[in-house]
Amino acid sequence: MFYVRLLGLTLLRYLSLLVLVLFVKNFEVSPLPEWTLVLFAYLMHTVITAAFAYWAFRHRLVTMPRIVAVCVSFILLGTMLEAWLYLLLIQGDARDLWANYSWRSLPLLILYVGAILLAVVLRRRQQKRGMIKPVVSSVAR
Repeated sequence: MFYVRLLGLTLLRYLSLLVLVLFVKNFEVSPLPEWTLVLFAYLMHTVITAAFAYWAFRHRLVTMPRIVAVCVSFILLGTMLEAWLYLLLIQGDARDLWANYSWRSLPLLILYVGAILLAVVLRRRQQKRGMIKPVVSSVAR
C-alpha cells in the first residue's frame, strides 16, 4: 500500500512543482535582485519535496527501503514525468532531452535528497517520542 500511495504522491508533488515553476517564470521581482527569485524557487522546491516526503512516511515506520523508494520515486519518476511533458509540449524526440540535463541539475537533485532526509529526520523524531503509532499490516504480524 505504501508504494501505491507513493506513486500518487509523486504525481501530486510533480504537479505542485510544475505550478511553482510556472509561477516563478511569470513573477516580477524588479526592486529586488534577480537572485532572490532563484533563492525563493529553491526554497520552495525544498519545502514542497520535504512536505510530500513527510506525507509519504505518514503512519509508517521509516525504513531504509522506504527512504530509497521515496528518493527513486520523487527523483526518477519526477524526471520521467518532466521529460514526458517536455516531449509532449515541443513535440520533439528523445535526443532533445539530453540537452536539458547537465551538471547544473545536480544541485537541485542534491536539494531533493536533502529535503527527503529532512522529512526522515522529522518522522523518526516523532516516532521516538511516540507521537506516531505506525500502521502494522496483517502481513507483518
